[in-house]
Amino acid sequence: ERIPIAVVDFINQTNEPELDGLSGMLITALEQSRRLNVFSRARMYDEFKQMNRPDLQFVDEATGRAISKRANISALAVATIRKFGQLYTIDFKVIDPQTGDRLFSTKVEGNGQESIPGLLDQLSEKTRIDLREPDTQVQLASRSVAEVTTTNLEAYQHYFRGEELINKVKISEAREEFEKAIALDSTFSLAYYGFAYTLNWDSVVGARAAILKAIQYIDKVPEKERYLIKALYEYVEGNDEGAITLYKELLELYPSEKEALYNIGDFSYHQADYPTATIFLEKVLVLDPTHERAIEHLIWNYRDLQNWDKMIEYATWYVENVPSVNANHYLAVAYTFRGDFDKALEIYRGSQQRFPNSPAPILGLVDIHIARNEYERAEVELRNGLQTPELKHKREMYRFLRLLYMYLGKYDSAIKIMDEIIRIDKQLNEDRNLARSYGEKAHMLIAGHNDIEGATEAIEQGLRLRSAAGVYFYVNLFNTYLSLGEYEKAAALENQISLVPYSDVIVRAYQQQSKGNFDKAVKDFQLVSLKGYLSFKIQCGYELSRSYYEIGKYDKAVEALRRLQNIHSNFTDWDGDLGSPNYALARAIYFPRSFYLLGKIYEKKGDTQLAIQNYEKFLDLWKNADKDLPDLIDAKKRLAKLKEMTNKGN
Repeated sequence: ERIPIAVVDFINQTNEPELDGLSGMLITALEQSRRLNVFSRARMYDEFKQMNRPDLQFVDEATGRAISKRANISALAVATIRKFGQLYTIDFKVIDPQTGDRLFSTKVEGNGQESIPGLLDQLSEKTRIDLREPDTQVQLASRSVAEVTTTNLEAYQHYFRGEELINKVKISEAREEFEKAIALDSTFSLAYYGFAYTLNWDSVVGARAAILKAIQYIDKVPEKERYLIKALYEYVEGNDEGAITLYKELLELYPSEKEALYNIGDFSYHQADYPTATIFLEKVLVLDPTHERAIEHLIWNYRDLQNWDKMIEYATWYVENVPSVNANHYLAVAYTFRGDFDKALEIYRGSQQRFPNSPAPILGLVDIHIARNEYERAEVELRNGLQTPELKHKREMYRFLRLLYMYLGKYDSAIKIMDEIIRIDKQLNEDRNLARSYGEKAHMLIAGHNDIEGATEAIEQGLRLRSAAGVYFYVNLFNTYLSLGEYEKAAALENQISLVPYSDVIVRAYQQQSKGNFDKAVKDFQLVSLKGYLSFKIQCGYELSRSYYEIGKYDKAVEALRRLQNIHSNFTDWDGDLGSPNYALARAIYFPRSFYLLGKIYEKKGDTQLAIQNYEKFLDLWKNADKDLPDLIDAKKRLAKLKEMTNKGN
């Protein structure tokens, strides 16, 4: 049985800010023990949030005792560091946080800052022995804290701040701290890992160089973090199963390692293994009820399972534990999925009052107007929203307006809006968003007018920003390559879109379809339409129906399109950043065309009435569409021919 112990922040009386992070270094030293269960800074921050003190900057003895009582910790380490000339002294005690009784105390001292890591090693050894860890275990398991971190205390302080910022989900600020740590110690493996972790939020490509550096110096890392580094390396290299195996091995040694639990849940969700995802994500919430990434993934989990009651349950959890515009958005979306538009409108209106500076409530209201076929009201809301002086908010309004225009077949207008978005990206100097916008423009140019020249130019502009580009750019690039028939280029993006399950299956399906092997294409499209990302469920559901149509399996073709339309009718979240890359774009492209394809299918089946109904539905959606869209032209011809035949028959 392990002894649970926590470490509060050192009282730093030296006036040397680089010594502010010594508690983290002592935690690292203590974590080498198999006898102690050391309360990490991340778990301490979880407790801060549950105590409604998420912005707490300094953990003193009183706060440490309060946390320890909540978490049932039986030992609390408290230290003060002082300086006399070049002599540094640390007064140290370990207390029983439940009673305040002192379990033991000691004092260590050394000359110069370079002696401080050694002083922490002495304190770690003293703690482990006094808490009755056998001497042999202390000696066998121990490496000096400098050996598993850094000898540069200023570098460690930047690393310590980076870890604190990650706990607060301030990723870009954390990245800057890790960069500063690396600049001071080019062999600091933990700092490279933190840097890679923050880069991976935006781009697997950007994270690769940093995680390779962490691997290069992995001998300078504690046991637990070695698993985390190796797992991130496997993930970056596209080996999700290898990463999961490492996380599970880590959990055998450290059952409460939150990042391991979360990442298994995250990977399982993206592989459509919803039961496993649920188990691990719920374990995260036991440790941290305010863990937003876990809550969001559970919401997506039940969304994909179309279990609206459970989705509402976790969205309500989100609102209660992390009151925010994002939480309100998810709750409203959950109610729209269940078909309760009035409740969703009520939530969005309340959110507008509570968060007047956020565009999200307006976009939610627009979404409901679209779901109710109130397109003019939706456009009015968006045009009103565009009056904001805030460029980032204006960009979100433009993104929605572009989707609305695509949905209505107004691709020329949508491309003009896309150019406005690109202009804002440049004005804000946001290369990641700019790359995404070029990728979306390429995808739109092909989807609308099959403008190969324009799409190729947009791709080239996006690729110039590849070092900053995130997954949304690469998913759009992937889809554009598929549309252009450049399957080898699409397949080569596997690492960049490793979050997208079945990307290899999607490429193979398109290849088979292009060769006329529709029977083979059907099997692959069917798999993705049932288990893939939402965007690819829609996209591959459409292509599945088209393949069935080509081989004369018309009932199967109808079934595939009805499933696609059911996804649309139950999912009114148009925000492409939530849950699945480019879901909104896929919906805008394929949902209107599903009625056109249904018309063709019923025409082949000889069901003239249903063919006419679906052509008319398509043409009603696209009544103000660009006149030269091929599907629009063909639908008009087919409808006119069918009506002429019907009139002659009468």
